[in-house]
Amino acid sequence: MVFIILSYIYIIHALFNLTLPQDRMRGMKTCSSHLFLAAIFYLPVTFTILFQSFIQTNARILNLSLTSVLPPMLNPIIYVLKTEEFKKSAKRILTKITRRAVGPVK
Repeated sequence: MVFIILSYIYIIHALFNLTLPQDRMRGMKTCSSHLFLAAIFYLPVTFTILFQSFIQTNARILNLSLTSVLPPMLNPIIYVLKTEEFKKSAKRILTKITRRAVGPVK
């Protein structure tokens, strides 16, 4: 966990040193999905370790078992959301739904 945190500190530092805002955004988009999945994995574990005296055993087991199930389950969903083809399809579907809800434009 410490290695990942240090790596992201260096990555963020490098991103802020880029001069063009487009390059910064592209770098942040690349890192955001991995950072999100790492947070989903490490936050419950960290929470459980730090507050284990306050958490009942059943909740601790559930919390730790979610870390082994949730990230692999969300991984494909998060990476699909980044693809351009998915964005175009979602935009087209939302446009159709919005037109039906609003009705024909007069």
